[in-house]
Amino acid sequence: MGKKDMQKANVLTDHFANVFKPYNSEMRGDEEREILHALEIPGRPETPVKKFKLTEVRSAAKQLH
Repeated sequence: MGKKDMQKANVLTDHFANVFKPYNSEMRGDEEREILHALEIPGRPETPVKKFKLTEVRSAAKQLH
């Protein structure tokens, strides 16, 4: 990779670091810990699925930009 390519990669990296910021999780702490624990187990993890209502999905969809 040439010097110009490296400079472009660094500019892109800086841009992504400024644009993409983590958001605060809306999950309860115990739910988040359960998912993180499932991801640490070897093999394909089973992500626990929380029951939800259609009104919750509509409400969440309306909040999206």
